[in-house]
Amino acid sequence: MIRKKIHVFVCVFLLSLALLPAWNIYHNKSIENLYNTDVVQPLIGWLSYQAGISIKPNQTYLGKDGWFFLGDVYMNGVDKKRRLSKQDKEKIQTAIHNSELWERWFLSQGVKSYTIMLAPDKDSVYTEQLPDWVKNPATKPLDYFKQNSDENIYVVLLDTLKQATQTYPFPLYFKTDSHWNQLGAWIGFKTLMLQLQQKHSHLIFNSHDFENSLYRYGHKKGDLANFLHIADYLDDYFVSSHHTLSNPPTVEVVDYDKRSTKGLESIHFADSQINPILYKNPKALNQEKVLWIHDSFGSSVVPFMLEHFAEVVHIHITGATTEKIMALVQSFAPDFVITTVVERESRDRFYLEAPL
Repeated sequence: MIRKKIHVFVCVFLLSLALLPAWNIYHNKSIENLYNTDVVQPLIGWLSYQAGISIKPNQTYLGKDGWFFLGDVYMNGVDKKRRLSKQDKEKIQTAIHNSELWERWFLSQGVKSYTIMLAPDKDSVYTEQLPDWVKNPATKPLDYFKQNSDENIYVVLLDTLKQATQTYPFPLYFKTDSHWNQLGAWIGFKTLMLQLQQKHSHLIFNSHDFENSLYRYGHKKGDLANFLHIADYLDDYFVSSHHTLSNPPTVEVVDYDKRSTKGLESIHFADSQINPILYKNPKALNQEKVLWIHDSFGSSVVPFMLEHFAEVVHIHITGATTEKIMALVQSFAPDFVITTVVERESRDRFYLEAPL
């Protein structure tokens, strides 16, 4: 089977190269750049995909039933799934130890609690969709986190999300993207709020409106499909709720460092911000202030945070230096510090740094 796929790929590639000069002359009316492959990359990507081959396996590898997964070029995710090395365990132990140091420092500054919302990679949730050659280690990274971390700090979402795949009518992650969709983000946020309520019982949580109006819509052009130049030709979709899309929280948006307002916005999704952005919602269910550090998995969580907390300063992990976070805590004086991090990022950057 593998040999047949290789033969198909070679034939597709050679045929594309043979036709390429004529195609470029026809479209560009010039003999320059005869072998510019930009115009045929989607064709090569699509035909290769139909043959079960990824043209960029280090970025995207193909699973079963149309599921795409992130390759090894990003944080060595595939290799780490095959074996949990001694070095990986040491980095996890360092991240866990630093989380305890951060909690101690946050509490000394008047913060009421520090919580890390740890989201699994897609291949940790949808293991049944992985190709047969991907082997999971006996001890998985998230299992190691759960076994060794303080459950008062870490909210490891793996078991909750795997169980939810059997409960909800839609997938929790995009099939052609490396991120969770808004349903997956909602389940993660719901788990976070239930954890916070155990420590702060007065917190109000709207647990019904999102789940009572779920639906799928649109055409999602996933990053994993884009790597293969075939996002336009694949069927993927968004999952959210009428509650979130029809009634997103309307908030005042403030550039925190410049102390300048950007006006009112209705927000159901937010791109990552390296510089801190403050959202103010006087109609939030709770009046607490939150400092929220997150990676790209936080983008779909944004409307839930803004619905539930009166003031939220959010900053992307790439801007979250030790000095920056300490300064934000001292100037903003949050009630809660929350981080949202995906598995592949959970033992890098901020998580390997301790407070000064």
